[in-house]
Amino acid sequence: GPIESTLELNPSTVELARLPEFRRAGIDRLSIGVQSFQDDVLKRLGRAHRAPVAREAVVAARRAGFENLSLDLIFALPGQTVELLDRDLDELIAHRPEHVSTYELTLEPGTPFGRAVASNRMGRCDEDEAARMIEHIEARLGAAGYARYEISSHAQPGRRSRHNARYWQRHAVLGLGMGAHSFEARVPDHPHGRRRANPRSLEAWLGTVEADPVRAGEVEELTPETARGE
Repeated sequence: GPIESTLELNPSTVELARLPEFRRAGIDRLSIGVQSFQDDVLKRLGRAHRAPVAREAVVAARRAGFENLSLDLIFALPGQTVELLDRDLDELIAHRPEHVSTYELTLEPGTPFGRAVASNRMGRCDEDEAARMIEHIEARLGAAGYARYEISSHAQPGRRSRHNARYWQRHAVLGLGMGAHSFEARVPDHPHGRRRANPRSLEAWLGTVEADPVRAGEVEELTPETARGE
């Protein structure tokens, strides 16, 4: 079938100006890291953009000719209620993206959020409330024509993400560019797979590409336990 070419995009005026060029270059699907349409939520998440730019990103993508959009939404923030979540869902559904990814906020140790919770400067979202939010998201998106096809992903008919499916089916994935991740499903000396992460800095990435692209970045050899968990 036809190739699906997805570009991940964070809302910013710099990136939006380049959308027509991305479309002409052959990108046909955009995944936009909106996260929220509410300024106070975006501030608490430490995002660089604000709600007007998030809205403009969707409008600009359509204007540039993109007919396949995925919007990211984060939920289960400390203090968030289902009513506040509904504000984001109302606006997201109104934009009619073809695909939606919803991510529960995870509090990893050592991150700003993790440190704030550990020092009691910030509470965490109640687990039961987070579970209610998951059910609420599925019900609202389902009523709007989106089917939940894996943990975080909801799609209109025929709009499931092809690269998402490859991850879940443990097929090979080639990641191009700085910070990109590749996955080799099975190689003779690593039957459970191997993952490669390209350097996240431009200078380091360019240097490894020029020296030896096959050995660029960090390699993780998956153990049976990790592979089963994934």
